Amino acid sequence: MVEAFDLFRRRGFDAYHLVLVGAKDYFYDRLQLESRRHKLAENVVFFGQADDRELAALYDSAEFYVFPSLCEGFGLPPLEAMCRGLAVASSDASCLPEILGDAAHYFDASDSGRIAEAMARLAGDQELRRSLAAKGRTLSARYDWKSCALTTLDVYRRAAGPAAK
Repeated sequence: MVEAFDLFRRRGFDAYHLVLVGAKDYFYDRLQLESRRHKLAENVVFFGQADDRELAALYDSAEFYVFPSLCEGFGLPPLEAMCRGLAVASSDASCLPEILGDAAHYFDASDSGRIAEAMARLAGDQELRRSLAAKGRTLSARYDWKSCALTTLDVYRRAAGPAAK
């Protein structure tokens, strides 16, 4: 992601900042080293762990969201960004195209050039951002915790058979 951000900035998008949110761990430390290696220390913000209020404020101040996951169980982070009205550029790996459908712009997360292209596409096309944001809000509204809980309960009841009723 840091390498892709460097490529993105070199394409003329030097007013942008990359904000990385997450627990400070081995991977986070590697990202910090990589940002220094690319001389991006002033352009990459390492926010650390964010509570719900802080995360909402970060989403609200972002222009778009990039999700370069190589392996994903479901895709909650990009759905959360969509819920907040952000256009999403996402990896095409794993279940993400199935979950995010046509509400995201996809890229190959193993190729920093492709990630940079996706970022440039969103940064340079306000209409695409608007369209993806609208599709994302509609899509993310389909996923809610109450429906998830009821569907899960129904699956458990069917699996348990008549004794569960």
